[in-house]
Amino acid sequence: MIQNGKFLLLFLLSVMQFAQVSNAAPTTIEESINKHYEKMDSIFTRIAKSPALKSTRLSNAERLFVTELRKNQAFYALIRTNSKGKIISAVVRGKKADRPNENVTKEKWFQTVKKSKKDYYAVTKEGDLGRYYLVWSKPIIKNSTFIGAITVKIDLWDSFYGFSNSVYYPFLIRMNDSGLFSHKWNDAITFKEERLKIPGIKKITVRYIQEKKSAEPVSASTDSSKTSVPDSITGTAVSENSKKERSPIGLLLAVIALVAGGGAVSFIIISKRRRDNFLKSLDEE
Repeated sequence: MIQNGKFLLLFLLSVMQFAQVSNAAPTTIEESINKHYEKMDSIFTRIAKSPALKSTRLSNAERLFVTELRKNQAFYALIRTNSKGKIISAVVRGKKADRPNENVTKEKWFQTVKKSKKDYYAVTKEGDLGRYYLVWSKPIIKNSTFIGAITVKIDLWDSFYGFSNSVYYPFLIRMNDSGLFSHKWNDAITFKEERLKIPGIKKITVRYIQEKKSAEPVSASTDSSKTSVPDSITGTAVSENSKKERSPIGLLLAVIALVAGGGAVSFIIISKRRRDNFLKSLDEE
């Protein structure tokens, strides 16, 4: 009987764990993409808080930069300054560490981080091909004192490419009403468009195929000026649909059914054992 109780307890714990994992999983495309960039920001935060950046030995931070650039393909460059705005260490992807001693006191990212001691996020367009980079900066604090800043440049196209390797569905990324990145996308299909929350970018959206019809889809033939999505409209559509998709009622009913089934099985086993013991006692008499 004790063994049956342990079995039932383990069964219930497994069901509860499955329910928690199911509820924690992203349910929409925009949530998955947003979490992709949240993860990159958490990685950058970890780098910024590393003891290597508070050391006077520059080689410690440079080794850390090289390692992190290898691990995070979308990271293009990591830059460290001192408190006076001089670049004391810089590592660009595929190149050796450099100590250019360049003055960046006029750069907005350095001015903002030094003055506020808070994070800075922006996007910039560089090069003849117009490559977009996220520019994220964080203060380096030691004993409550600002001792410098760390900046990461993230190749925006590479970051979406890395995300696309983990999904099968088609999607199109648009920034400022222009196409930026596409994955298995066909302009002839109908789609739904939602705003993304990527630090440093004010207007960026994802177009995707809606699997369940819960709102009127936007036709791909519609003019781009008519397909831009206001915050208020997008927010309402996402919140209502997401609530329906994440409704726990179905999962709760399944858990109840499984618990009831497990209880019934345990009752049958216990009843059978009692009957066998009773018959055995009669035979002994």
